[in-house]
Amino acid sequence: KAVSGTYVTLDRTWSDGDVITWELPMKWKAEQYVGDTRIKGATRYAFSYGPMLMALKGPMMQDVFQAENENSVRLNMTPEMLLNKIRSTNTPCDFMIDGVPDYSFTPYFALQYGSFTCFPGLDKAKRGNMGNK
Repeated sequence: KAVSGTYVTLDRTWSDGDVITWELPMKWKAEQYVGDTRIKGATRYAFSYGPMLMALKGPMMQDVFQAENENSVRLNMTPEMLLNKIRSTNTPCDFMIDGVPDYSFTPYFALQYGSFTCFPGLDKAKRGNMGNK
């Protein structure tokens, strides 16, 4: 059994057709962003799905800035509320947000173009880091 933060050694003689399988816990989690850039009147959060950092895709808001001349997104809800609005789509690892049609989540590593943020501004959470949706 694997232990978090360690490696597993597979020491064996391999044969054609051998298969390795594993399961990753694929749950949603929100963590408060701690960094230099801020959004006025909001708290920034990172969202992950299992081990993947998720990006919020959609138009940057013209009146929301995370740094000088750097637009971002500010949603009027807590991270708990946002986590409860996330829904699967027909595309693996692509998620819609109920009631927020202009935005969706996709893995950060999969983005090659378009506007997005990995740390949207939200209302302050009612408790610390949220997860396990």
